[in-house]
Amino acid sequence: MYKIFQREHAIYISNDQLNLDDFDIVLNNPTKRVLEQLVMNLDDLRKKPKKIWIRANEQEYFDKIRFLFREIKAGGGAVFNPLGELLLIKRLGFWDLPKGKWQKGETIEECAIREVEEECSVFGLQIINTLIPTFHLYNYRGKWAIKKSIWYTMISQDWKLAKPQLEEDIEEIKWVKLDDAFMQDLYTYPAIREVLTELLSRREDIF
Repeated sequence: MYKIFQREHAIYISNDQLNLDDFDIVLNNPTKRVLEQLVMNLDDLRKKPKKIWIRANEQEYFDKIRFLFREIKAGGGAVFNPLGELLLIKRLGFWDLPKGKWQKGETIEECAIREVEEECSVFGLQIINTLIPTFHLYNYRGKWAIKKSIWYTMISQDWKLAKPQLEEDIEEIKWVKLDDAFMQDLYTYPAIREVLTELLSRREDIF
Protein backbone atom coordinates (compact mmCIF):
# COMPACT_ATOMS: atom_id res chain seq x y z
CA MET A 1 0.00 0.00 0.00
CA TYR A 2 1.16 3.52 -0.81
CA LYS A 3 0.17 6.62 1.14
CA ILE A 4 0.39 10.04 -0.48
CA PHE A 5 -0.40 13.16 1.52
CA GLN A 6 -1.73 16.49 0.31
CA ARG A 7 -1.67 19.03 3.13
CA GLU A 8 -3.66 17.24 5.87
CA HIS A 9 -5.40 14.86 3.48
CA ALA A 10 -4.29 11.25 2.92
CA ILE A 11 -4.60 9.25 -0.29
CA TYR A 12 -4.24 5.48 0.06
CA ILE A 13 -3.46 3.35 -3.02
CA SER A 14 -4.27 -0.28 -2.40
CA ASN A 15 -5.87 -3.27 -4.05
CA ASP A 16 -6.42 -4.89 -0.66
CA GLN A 17 -9.84 -5.04 0.95
CA LEU A 18 -9.81 -2.10 3.34
CA ASN A 19 -12.64 -0.95 5.60
CA LEU A 20 -14.90 1.35 3.59
CA ASP A 21 -16.07 3.09 6.76
CA ASP A 22 -12.55 4.43 7.31
CA PHE A 23 -12.65 6.53 4.13
CA ASP A 24 -14.46 9.66 2.99
CA ILE A 25 -13.95 8.98 -0.73
CA VAL A 26 -13.39 5.70 -2.61
CA LEU A 27 -12.33 5.71 -6.27
CA ASN A 28 -11.82 2.71 -8.53
CA ASN A 29 -8.73 3.18 -10.70
CA PRO A 30 -9.55 6.85 -11.49
CA THR A 31 -8.51 8.42 -14.78
CA LYS A 32 -5.89 11.16 -15.04
CA ARG A 33 -8.61 13.82 -15.26
CA VAL A 34 -10.44 12.55 -12.16
CA LEU A 35 -7.19 12.33 -10.21
CA GLU A 36 -6.15 15.87 -11.14
CA GLN A 37 -9.59 17.22 -10.19
CA LEU A 38 -9.37 15.42 -6.86
CA VAL A 39 -5.96 16.94 -6.07
CA MET A 40 -7.07 20.46 -7.04
CA ASN A 41 -10.23 20.12 -4.94
CA LEU A 42 -8.23 19.00 -1.89
CA ASP A 43 -6.08 22.12 -2.13
CA ASP A 44 -8.93 24.22 -0.72
CA LEU A 45 -7.72 25.09 2.78
CA ARG A 46 -11.30 25.20 4.02
CA LYS A 47 -11.72 21.49 3.41
CA LYS A 48 -11.58 19.34 6.50
CA PRO A 49 -8.97 16.53 6.35
CA LYS A 50 -10.13 13.64 4.21
CA LYS A 51 -9.04 10.05 3.70
CA ILE A 52 -9.26 8.80 0.11
CA TRP A 53 -8.90 5.21 -1.02
CA ILE A 54 -7.88 4.59 -4.63
CA ARG A 55 -8.63 0.96 -5.42
CA ALA A 56 -6.05 -0.01 -8.03
CA ASN A 57 -2.92 -2.04 -8.59
CA GLU A 58 -0.58 -0.39 -6.11
CA GLN A 59 2.69 -0.22 -8.04
CA GLU A 60 1.07 0.38 -11.40
CA TYR A 61 -1.06 3.27 -10.19
CA PHE A 62 1.71 4.80 -8.11
CA ASP A 63 3.96 4.78 -11.20
CA LYS A 64 1.15 6.53 -13.08
CA ILE A 65 1.06 9.29 -10.45
CA ARG A 66 4.82 9.72 -10.68
CA PHE A 67 4.43 10.13 -14.43
CA LEU A 68 1.56 12.64 -14.13
CA PHE A 69 3.26 14.93 -11.61
CA ARG A 70 6.81 16.22 -11.50
CA GLU A 71 8.83 14.17 -9.02
CA ILE A 72 11.05 15.97 -6.51
CA LYS A 73 13.46 14.24 -4.13
CA ALA A 74 14.13 15.50 -0.62
CA GLY A 75 16.12 14.38 2.39
CA GLY A 76 15.46 15.01 6.04
CA GLY A 77 16.42 14.02 9.53
CA ALA A 78 14.92 12.93 12.83
CA VAL A 79 17.79 14.31 14.91
CA PHE A 80 18.51 13.32 18.50
CA ASN A 81 20.98 14.85 20.92
CA PRO A 82 23.06 12.71 23.32
CA LEU A 83 20.33 13.20 25.97
CA GLY A 84 17.87 11.27 23.80
CA GLU A 85 15.83 14.35 22.89
CA LEU A 86 14.37 14.81 19.40
CA LEU A 87 14.72 18.05 17.43
CA LEU A 88 11.44 19.54 16.17
CA ILE A 89 10.94 22.68 14.10
CA LYS A 90 7.82 24.83 13.93
CA ARG A 91 7.06 26.02 10.42
CA LEU A 92 3.87 27.84 9.37
CA GLY A 93 2.16 26.79 12.58
CA PHE A 94 2.91 23.05 12.29
CA TRP A 95 5.55 21.06 14.14
CA ASP A 96 7.81 19.42 11.58
CA LEU A 97 11.18 17.76 10.99
CA PRO A 98 13.97 19.47 9.05
CA LYS A 99 14.20 18.47 5.40
CA GLY A 100 14.77 19.97 1.97
CA LYS A 101 15.19 19.38 -1.75
CA TRP A 102 18.01 17.27 -3.11
CA GLN A 103 20.61 19.12 -5.18
CA LYS A 104 22.37 17.71 -8.21
CA GLY A 105 25.75 16.21 -7.38
CA GLU A 106 25.01 15.17 -3.80
CA THR A 107 23.78 11.89 -2.36
CA ILE A 108 20.43 11.87 -0.61
CA GLU A 109 22.27 11.30 2.69
CA GLU A 110 24.39 14.40 2.06
CA CYS A 111 21.20 16.30 1.24
CA ALA A 112 19.57 15.29 4.54
CA ILE A 113 22.61 16.32 6.60
CA ARG A 114 22.98 19.63 4.73
CA GLU A 115 19.33 20.52 5.26
CA VAL A 116 19.47 19.78 8.98
CA GLU A 117 22.59 21.90 9.34
CA GLU A 118 21.11 24.81 7.35
CA GLU A 119 17.66 24.82 8.96
CA CYS A 120 18.69 24.25 12.57
CA SER A 121 22.42 25.01 12.97
CA VAL A 122 23.17 21.62 14.48
CA PHE A 123 26.35 19.84 13.45
CA GLY A 124 28.45 16.77 14.15
CA LEU A 125 25.69 14.67 12.60
CA GLN A 126 25.88 10.91 12.29
CA ILE A 127 23.26 8.90 10.39
CA ILE A 128 22.08 5.90 12.43
CA ASN A 129 19.47 4.31 10.17
CA THR A 130 16.91 4.94 7.44
CA LEU A 131 13.22 5.52 8.16
CA ILE A 132 10.18 5.09 5.92
CA PRO A 133 9.93 7.46 2.95
CA THR A 134 6.96 9.81 2.75
CA PHE A 135 5.19 11.16 -0.32
CA HIS A 136 3.14 14.30 -0.68
CA LEU A 137 1.58 16.34 -3.44
CA TYR A 138 1.96 20.10 -3.52
CA ASN A 139 1.86 23.04 -5.88
CA TYR A 140 5.42 23.83 -6.96
CA ARG A 141 5.89 26.96 -9.07
CA GLY A 142 2.38 26.76 -10.48
CA LYS A 143 2.43 23.03 -11.26
CA TRP A 144 1.60 19.97 -9.19
CA ALA A 145 4.53 17.89 -8.00
CA ILE A 146 4.99 14.78 -5.89
CA LYS A 147 7.78 15.00 -3.34
CA LYS A 148 9.49 11.86 -2.09
CA SER A 149 11.20 12.55 1.23
CA ILE A 150 13.82 10.11 2.48
CA TRP A 151 14.20 10.28 6.26
CA TYR A 152 17.15 9.32 8.44
CA THR A 153 17.61 8.95 12.16
CA MET A 154 20.61 11.06 13.18
CA ILE A 155 22.53 11.93 16.33
CA SER A 156 24.12 15.36 16.75
CA GLN A 157 27.19 15.95 18.88
CA ASP A 158 27.16 19.73 18.31
CA TRP A 159 23.61 20.74 19.19
CA LYS A 160 23.60 23.24 22.06
CA LEU A 161 23.62 26.34 19.80
CA ALA A 162 20.73 25.18 17.61
CA LYS A 163 18.63 27.98 16.13
CA PRO A 164 15.86 28.26 13.52
CA GLN A 165 16.53 29.37 9.94
CA LEU A 166 14.06 32.27 9.85
CA GLU A 167 14.30 32.81 6.08
CA GLU A 168 12.85 29.29 5.62
CA ASP A 169 9.78 30.25 7.69
CA ILE A 170 10.99 28.26 10.70
CA GLU A 171 9.56 30.06 13.70
CA GLU A 172 10.90 27.94 16.55
CA ILE A 173 12.88 24.82 17.34
CA LYS A 174 12.81 22.65 20.44
CA TRP A 175 14.21 19.42 21.83
CA VAL A 176 11.57 17.00 23.16
CA LYS A 177 11.29 13.58 24.72
CA LEU A 178 9.43 11.46 22.18
CA ASP A 179 6.73 9.35 23.83
CA ASP A 180 3.13 8.33 23.30
CA ALA A 181 1.70 11.11 25.48
CA PHE A 182 3.61 13.78 23.58
CA MET A 183 2.46 12.37 20.23
CA GLN A 184 -1.21 12.61 21.17
CA ASP A 185 -1.10 16.40 21.50
CA LEU A 186 1.37 17.18 18.71
CA TYR A 187 0.02 19.50 16.00
CA THR A 188 1.78 18.18 12.93
CA TYR A 189 1.24 16.89 9.39
CA PRO A 190 0.02 13.32 8.82
CA ALA A 191 3.22 12.47 6.92
CA ILE A 192 5.39 13.62 9.84
CA ARG A 193 3.21 11.68 12.26
CA GLU A 194 3.96 8.56 10.18
CA VAL A 195 7.68 9.12 10.60
CA LEU A 196 7.38 9.82 14.34
CA THR A 197 5.23 6.72 14.84
CA GLU A 198 7.94 4.61 13.24
CA LEU A 199 10.53 6.28 15.45
CA LEU A 200 8.52 5.33 18.54
CA SER A 201 8.45 1.69 17.42
CA ARG A 202 12.24 1.66 16.83
CA ARG A 203 13.54 3.59 19.81
CA GLU A 204 15.76 0.70 20.84
CA ASP A 205 17.66 1.06 17.54
CA ILE A 206 18.79 4.59 18.42
CA PHE A 207 20.35 4.39 21.90
